[in-house]
Amino acid sequence: MIGVFSFFYACLHFSIWLIDRGFDINDILEDIIKRPYITIGFSAFVLLSLLAITSTNSMVRRLGKRWKKLHKSIYLIAVLVSVHYYWQAKSDMDIEPMIYGAIALILLGFRVKWPRLRQRLFGSTSSKKNNP
Repeated sequence: MIGVFSFFYACLHFSIWLIDRGFDINDILEDIIKRPYITIGFSAFVLLSLLAITSTNSMVRRLGKRWKKLHKSIYLIAVLVSVHYYWQAKSDMDIEPMIYGAIALILLGFRVKWPRLRQRLFGSTSSKKNNP
């Protein structure tokens, strides 16, 4: 549900930007090329859209093992979103983007390290029993 909510928020954010640009395709493309933070944000939105499209049960079955590889791109998306927010902030003294970026990195760090930490703390996670 967090992923779906994130995509919903990104769609709202993107829609407001489109409305602000007056749906003028030339203005939109110029803005994407001209402003690096828009380029980063648009890239994150495209990647997040791919994750949303492939999040249905039928797509999970269809993609098989490739689904997991594709959905690991959420780590890249989190970094892109953090950079987008930081670059978009008008003031160098605005610490809020850095706080959100740090929280995202800490949570993603737990996600990356948790399987190894769990194995170290609790031993093997396999359900095989040793029969003498």
